[in-house]
Amino acid sequence: EVFAPVPLPAARRSYVRRAMVAYCSEPVDMSAQVRGTGYCYLGWTPVGRWKGIVNSDEYSFDTARDGCVHLSGQVFDGIVEVRFSGLLRQVFLEFTALGQYEFLGLSGAETFERAIHPRDFLPAAFFERLDSAEFYNAGSLATEFMEAVARVEPAKNAPTYLHRIVDEFEAAHGDVRFSDLVATAGVSERKARDDFSRIVGLSPKQFAKILQINRAFELLMSLGEKRLAELAVECGFSDQAHMTRTFGEFLGNSPVRFAENVEPTLKKFVGYSRQMNRGAP
Repeated sequence: EVFAPVPLPAARRSYVRRAMVAYCSEPVDMSAQVRGTGYCYLGWTPVGRWKGIVNSDEYSFDTARDGCVHLSGQVFDGIVEVRFSGLLRQVFLEFTALGQYEFLGLSGAETFERAIHPRDFLPAAFFERLDSAEFYNAGSLATEFMEAVARVEPAKNAPTYLHRIVDEFEAAHGDVRFSDLVATAGVSERKARDDFSRIVGLSPKQFAKILQINRAFELLMSLGEKRLAELAVECGFSDQAHMTRTFGEFLGNSPVRFAENVEPTLKKFVGYSRQMNRGAP
């Protein structure tokens, strides 16, 4: 039970889906493979070490070398390994699909399968607040980070029609045709597709597939006795074989074997990732 959810400031809920905090009382040494979630992340690791390794590139990002603030972009079929070590103290935000673009002015395409230090996209006041931060538990650590985030003025507005398309994609868990969503957007399908891919960082097809996998994973964790054929239909796959094949591409295993072998910490972590805490006080 490394990570716990954190309430979001009301002024940032249109840009951020959730916030999580880790505050370990004993040193940790753990790693996990991360697959696409459909969203980008802004993290702060003032204590301990966080390493993000993309496609076996050992030098992708290391807080010991690159600094304690990191921005992690979208992942689709790339292989990303995250390693934690030491007395881990970490807070991270999970942006909405359009949140990184609107909050930082940085398109998803620019951070696709990358982890970077966002020094050029955050104001000096943000880093000044973190440099002076004092914390003694998970709550105060999260508070310090949220106060730094509050110093950031949102950078841009995504087109209104993209907000509607993303909302409908998420409501349908990816089981909807992009062409149907664009029909009333007032722009061509080509422009909508280009705007979506650039700002979100994934193509509409990729985003839809990730949402379907997320939904299947959520139901698999909570409905272990449900027949996989029924689960596949409910999640919008053409059949059980289609779901099993897609699961293997994203998670490296069949649905049943993955559910049997997944670490308890990962279960909790991914379970929380499906919770939208915009309504938190």
